[in-house]
Amino acid sequence: MLFERILQYTGKQCLAEVWPSLRLVVHGGTKFDPYRDRFRCLVGCDRVHFVETYPTSEGFIAPEDPRHRLLRFLPEHGVFFEFVPVGELDADRPTRHTIAEVGPAISDRSGRERRNVKIV
Repeated sequence: MLFERILQYTGKQCLAEVWPSLRLVVHGGTKFDPYRDRFRCLVGCDRVHFVETYPTSEGFIAPEDPRHRLLRFLPEHGVFFEFVPVGELDADRPTRHTIAEVGPAISDRSGRERRNVKIV
């Protein structure tokens, strides 16, 4: 891991010693919860905030909303989204809905557990 290599290289005990002004770590690409405690230990101080993002090769999907520690879906950033009912995912011609036709869904903190993303 990059942070561990930095500590090894510098001989410091935590990243707060390497970068005393560090206040923000932006992360994405995988669910962060299983790694949060380890990162907090590597950083070594409570003044550093972690912000989750959900980037994809097609476009930026969501940043974390710090008020709720939930991902905030960004529908107007140049990516077209279509939604297919779960029961029709394997259908040859599933019903497709635009963002205007769907409502909010209940999800876990990251928003990734309740949907199936297929890149076409």
